Amino acid sequence: MVHYTHCRDCQNESQREESFQDLILTVKNPFEKVYNNCIELAIQRYMKPEILDQDNMYFCDKCQKKVSAERGVRFLKMPKLLNVIIRRFDFDYFTFQRVKLNDRVEFPHVLNMNNYMNGY
Repeated sequence: MVHYTHCRDCQNESQREESFQDLILTVKNPFEKVYNNCIELAIQRYMKPEILDQDNMYFCDKCQKKVSAERGVRFLKMPKLLNVIIRRFDFDYFTFQRVKLNDRVEFPHVLNMNNYMNGY
């Protein structure tokens, strides 16, 4: 897996490789308005880049200033055994308690991860 940050001004990209075996996916997060009803959608949202702008700008080493950027992950190579962990517990900020999510999550019999390899 590669964690990357891509500068929108100079197009410079910093990368950090990391080996992994677990993929922790969110089912539901009302605070961020995330509702995933299937594994494929959860993986797509996991890989969707985060936009760093306004108060959360990124300091680019090449530009030597804070700039707007994209931060995300790419899969370079899948492990021989991939553990998909579905986060079924969340924290309710109104009651300040952990709650179990009983939402339905569909998954295929065969999960083709080639669709998420970003051309690598």
